[in-house]
Formats: sequence, C-alpha cells, structure tokens
Amino acid sequence: NFGPSPAAPLPFKCNMIQEAAKAHCTVTQQAPPEGGKYEVVYPVSLPDEGTFDWLDMYLEKNPSFTELSDRMIMEWAQKSGFWASNAKASRDKPDGMKELDDASIRRAVYTMAPLQARSYVVMEVKGNLLKDERKELLSKFDTPAFTKTAVVLVGEPSSEFKKKTLEMTLKKKQAASDAVFNSKLAEEKRKKAAAKRQKDQEKAKKKAQTGMAKKIAEAKKKAWTDKAAKALADDKPFEEKEPEDYKEVEEVEPDEPEEVEEPEPDPPKVELTPDEKKSFFFAHDVQDLAASVLSANFAKFSLPTKDEGFDEVRYTWSKESKSEEHLKKWIAERKLTLRVEELVPGQWALKTYKDWSTTLLEWQKKLKAYKDKIDAKAKAKAAREAKAKMTAALKVAKEKALAEGKTVPEDKKEEEDNMEVDEWEEIDPAEFAKLDVYGAEDIHDVGCGAPIFKDFAAADWVLMTLRLELHLLAIAFTKDCNDPDRLGVHVDHMPFYYNKYFKKNLSPADYGVAGCAEIVKLVMDTVYLGSQSVLQSQLSDDMETFAVFAKLAEDARRNRLLRLDLGEEAAQLKLNGRILGSFQITQPRGHKREQPKEWSNQQQQGWGGPPTAEGAGAWGGAKWGASKWTKPQGQATIIKPGESALTAAVAAAPAAGKGAAPAPAAVADSSSGPKPIGIIRPGASAPAKAATPVFAPPAGPTPFTPAGKGLVIPSAAAGKGAMAAPVLAGKGVTPPPAGLVMPSAPQWQSKGVTPPPAAPQQKGVTNPAAWAGKGAPAPAAVAPPAAQSYGKVQDKGKGAGPAKGASPYGKDSSK
Repeated sequence: NFGPSPAAPLPFKCNMIQEAAKAHCTVTQQAPPEGGKYEVVYPVSLPDEGTFDWLDMYLEKNPSFTELSDRMIMEWAQKSGFWASNAKASRDKPDGMKELDDASIRRAVYTMAPLQARSYVVMEVKGNLLKDERKELLSKFDTPAFTKTAVVLVGEPSSEFKKKTLEMTLKKKQAASDAVFNSKLAEEKRKKAAAKRQKDQEKAKKKAQTGMAKKIAEAKKKAWTDKAAKALADDKPFEEKEPEDYKEVEEVEPDEPEEVEEPEPDPPKVELTPDEKKSFFFAHDVQDLAASVLSANFAKFSLPTKDEGFDEVRYTWSKESKSEEHLKKWIAERKLTLRVEELVPGQWALKTYKDWSTTLLEWQKKLKAYKDKIDAKAKAKAAREAKAKMTAALKVAKEKALAEGKTVPEDKKEEEDNMEVDEWEEIDPAEFAKLDVYGAEDIHDVGCGAPIFKDFAAADWVLMTLRLELHLLAIAFTKDCNDPDRLGVHVDHMPFYYNKYFKKNLSPADYGVAGCAEIVKLVMDTVYLGSQSVLQSQLSDDMETFAVFAKLAEDARRNRLLRLDLGEEAAQLKLNGRILGSFQITQPRGHKREQPKEWSNQQQQGWGGPPTAEGAGAWGGAKWGASKWTKPQGQATIIKPGESALTAAVAAAPAAGKGAAPAPAAVADSSSGPKPIGIIRPGASAPAKAATPVFAPPAGPTPFTPAGKGLVIPSAAAGKGAMAAPVLAGKGVTPPPAGLVMPSAPQWQSKGVTPPPAAPQQKGVTNPAAWAGKGAPAPAAVAPPAAQSYGKVQDKGKGAGPAKGASPYGKDSSK
C-alpha cells in the first residue's frame, strides 16, 4: 500500500503515501558508515550493574543504532496493540505476553536484521557474558558488511554514568516522597470537605427551622389583625394584645463568603543520603536476570576476547586487568550467597546417612531391651513379695486348721525363681551421673548393661539426629561442589540444601526458634557458623562410628538439666509436636521404679459425692478409675446360691446408721481362681456354686477402685445398680470390661498391687445421692456386711435361683 493505489480494495477512502505532499513528509537520510561497514555492538556488563541504563545513554547519543533485545521486541509489540502484564521475571527476558512465548518473533528479527544496512546494539545480558552464547550471537552477523565490537562495562563506571545514576536515584526518591505527600494532602482535603459539608447541612437545617418559626409568627400576626379589624368594623372593644412572637424570631445569618482556597503547597525536596551517593548503579524494581537463571549461570560468566571473533574488544570503564579482577570477586561473592540449583548429593553423603539410619534403629532396640530387663526385674521382685505374703498367710491358715483338727493338703512343689534376673542389678543413678561421657569406651554398656542414652527423651533423639544431619550437610556440600571458592552452605540456604540431602524440610518453627542461625546454636557442640555466615563442622569426616553423637547429646542433656535446676529459663527446649512425633521413642522411666500401689483410706471424689448431669461425681468422678486401689471399708459377706446380692447385704446385720443404703452393685471374687462373673446388679441372683464375698460401699467417698483397670462406677448407675456397658457408654462414661475379674493374691502382686488386708475394717455405708429421684427409695436401714476374712469358701449349695420375697425396691426389682 505504498504505491499510488491500494494493493487491495479498502473499506474506507484515504490518500496514499505516494500522493502525500512534500510538506507533510520528513525524509531521513541514513549517513553512510565510516569505513563503509556498519557496526554491531555487544555490551558486556554484569547483571544489575548499569546494563540497560548504559544502553539508554548510548542510544541517546547514537540514534543511528538500532537496539536488538527482548525488551525492544516487547515494546514494539505493545505499540502494535498487544497487551502485556506488568509482572516481569527480568529485564533481560521480560515475559507477560503470550504471543512472544514461543520466541518466533525473536528468531525472525535476528534473521532479518543482518539483511538491513544499519548499525545495531545486541543487548543480551546473560548471552553476552557466556562464551558459547556470544559465539552464537556473533555468527548471525558474520558478513563483511559489519564490524563486531565488544564493549566491556565492568568495574567502576565513568563519572558521566555516575552522575546519571544519581539523577535517576534522586528522581525515584523524589517521586516516592511526592506520592506520600500527595496522599496526605488528599486526605486533608477530604477531611476539610467533609467538615464543610457537615457545617452546610447544619446551617441549612437551622435556616429551615427559622423560616418555619417566622411563618407561624406571621400567621399569628395576621389572625390578630383580622380580629382587630372585625372588632373595629362591629364597633366592639378589642383588648387583645398584639402578639410579640414574630419579633422574637431570630434572623438567619447571612451566608458566609466562600473561602478562598489557598494554593497547594509544593512537595518537600528530598536529598540523597551519603550511602546513596556512593552507589554506582541505579536499583531497578525488576532485576536484570531471574534468580534461577543467575544461580545456574553466574559461575560460567567470562569476558570476551578477540579470539572469539570480535574485531575489537573495548574496555570502557576499567582496564582489562581490573575488569578481570572485579569479575572474579563478584563471582566469589555470589558463590556464597547464591544457591547451586543443579547440585546432586554424592555417594558418600547417601551412604553415610543410610548407615546412620541403621545405627539409630539399633540404638533404639538396645534401649528397649534394657528397659524390658528393668521391667522383668521389677515383676520378679513383686512376685517374690507376693509369694512371701501368700506363704505366710497359708502357714497361718494351715496352723489354724490343724488346731481345729481339720485335714490339710500337702504343699505343692514350687517352681524355682529366675535367679539370673534376681542377680542382675540396675546401674546406680549416682554412679551414672558421675560417668565421664567422653571417656566411655562402649556407649551400649556404660555399666550394668545400661546404654549411654538410657535417659534420652524424644527431644534428645531429635537434637542428636540434627547434629549428624548438619555435620553431614557441611562436609558433603564441599565434597559434592568440588569448588574451592564455595566455602560452605550459607545460613540463608540451609533449608534448601537440607531438603536436597535429606528429603525433608528444615523449619525453625519446629525447633521453637526464629531462624536457621538459632537452629545452629542448639547444636553448637557439633556445627557453627564461620566467617561470612557459612556452616562449618567441628568434627572430622572420617569417623569410624557415630558414638560421638550419642556422647554429645548426653553431655548436652546433662548441661541443660543443670541450667534448668539453676533457674535458667533459656535452657528450656521449645520443640513442637511435629518434630517430636518423628521419634516415637519409649520415654525413660527414671532411676527409681514406681512402688506398688497400696490400699488407702485417702478420700477421693467417689461414692458419696453429688451426681451430675453427665453421670459423674456420685460414683467416682468424671471417669472410671482413680489414682490407686482403695481399701473396702465394709465387711465381707457370703452370697448364698439363690440369694440376691442386695438381700444378702440387707439381711447381713441390723442397720448401722440412718440413711444408709446398700451398694448398687456387688463385685464378686472367687478365691479359688479368677472367674469372669462381671458385676451383680441389686436384685440379681449370685452365680451358682460360687459363694463369693461381697464388699459394701465404703463409709467415705473413696470407692473400691483398681487404678490400672479404671473401675469406678459413675453416678449414672446409682439408681439402677450396675448398668450394662451399652447404657453406660451412652451416658458419656466408659464402661468397665465385660468380664471383671478380681485377681487372686499372686496375680495382684504380679500387677504391682498390694492385696487388701485379710480383715477389712468395718465401716458404715454411704448413701449415694444419685439414688434419690430414680424411683427407687432407699431402704430405711441398711447394715454393713458381717465381718468375713479372705480365704477359700466352700459352698455346697446347688440350683441357685432368684431371691424369694419382695425386693426393697418394690415388685419390679429391675427398677
């Protein structure tokens, strides 16, 4: 369409370019290049050190040059109507325009550019710093029509560039200050306008009220005048006084003159700080290279040479030697602060960590075996004590039987005790406390078979593993990088490399600290932060075993406990549940074994307390169980076959006190051996051929409660006797086991529980408050069961059936 007529019909009419008047056209003549060749300039500059700023200055001085860059293509596309997002990954390779994602336009531009007779500036920040990419860019203009020049912009820039940088920095700072100033000014204007608007509204309201009052006064005045005129016309006297209301009406204040708006003040002028004046380069909001691109390529950056195919290499800011020195220093600094994205853990690191995992598992097994041995000794001791008590009781019973002339069976031959368990002694805590941790030759046995980590809690295992992992990370990084310029893992990159090597996250929050530097402080006996905040290990990389980590952890544990005893709150660890949950280690039980539970008269919230809506309080508190077995304070009696438990309890003796009520359930025990017979409800018959002692409820609020089984009956069961398990569960109370078995004396001892005395002390019976209101009146008088001693009871009765006669609860014993 540049000819005298359009190449194809157009939907509109217009003048063609060839028909344009000369006065309407500007003809630009391209000056011929010096020497007959056009120049292609390749700027070589470090990222964010004046790259595109220098380019803008150069193009301003040399308008005959054409920029070739992704930035130029993006601007060209935007001017052609394509939309681009404001988010840009970098200035070297801006994105945000999907039409340019396939780089087809870029390839077309670089294909056509060598065919045009003009000079170019090829601005590729990363490409001009990499030798291979420079070679590719040079090949595109490998014709006799072009002279290829490399302009090196490395080091301290020229004074002209510094001046330009300060101007740009001051302009940016002034713009930021103006934005804040204008924002405050706009807020003041808004408040002032709101105040004026409110004042105008109040004035208009007052004006309306005054106008209404004036109209009323005028109406009164007119009415008075009319009356006076009529009286005068009728020749009648008129004595009514003239109303004065209208005279008292306040006149509306005249409108105030419009306030003359003062001219807006000018924003304050800002100045650069001394540090800002020392800066050589302008800080753009978008970096020249994306972080991932820079990290993956900066170590390969180099300066161009003529051998690569350049006709000239021009060092503009610094000489070649200083430029080379500056580049090496710049790369060394970045090796400390930038991550090695392509790093792969080596075989040494993988094997060492695998060996550690195996060793850790072995240590945990040894710890479990040691604790099992302690448990076995405690059980053996309890069994011996129970056996001794049983032997003494049988001896007394045998002597009594012989005195009464009864036949006594011969004693059975007893099994021999496990002498090996009895002879083994646990390490004395005082001796273990004196142990020289670092002098221990075998951490698996520091005395009496105790491992050095016998008292480790979950936090100690976590910190011991952290010691190994950070030590391994510090050593493996230098091995796998194989770069003397990389001193180690920078503290800012610890989470990144930790995840690379161990496939898990390193979060300061898991350890209750603010950052990775504080994590290192938790294990400073193993690793530390050296110069330039680089992770360093204090241990060697050729250790034969991992024993030193167990020793370090034990020493740190002792030190921490000592500091806590001295009141140093900072010594308290704050590891969270997530990291502690990664180590499911059995917690240490301490140096002293817990003593067997004794029968106790200590009052607890139990039988006598008031019931609650949740069924708690009257029969043992909010849940089944108490802290220890409690002594039954009533006496034992015998339930004969065919006799109900409640009937036996009532008939046992006269009333012991007013308001006394029987136990709503009877716990059965067969002295001849454990037989699961459960709980007998009031009114239910006892099992046939199993005469069993029944305990009445204690006088105090303490129930008959085995701690390990949790067998406190809640108040919800009070009015109904012992309820079935499903009923209890529905009331928010965990029911006891379906078959409650009271163990015989030897079994009691094996559970670490001292059996009840032979003759429980006689006490009164507490009336559970929960019985009231259940439709079951308490008996007028209930006696505690008659005294009965522990021992084997023979019952020759047969055919046990339901009790005869009326139940104290009425005809329906189920109520």
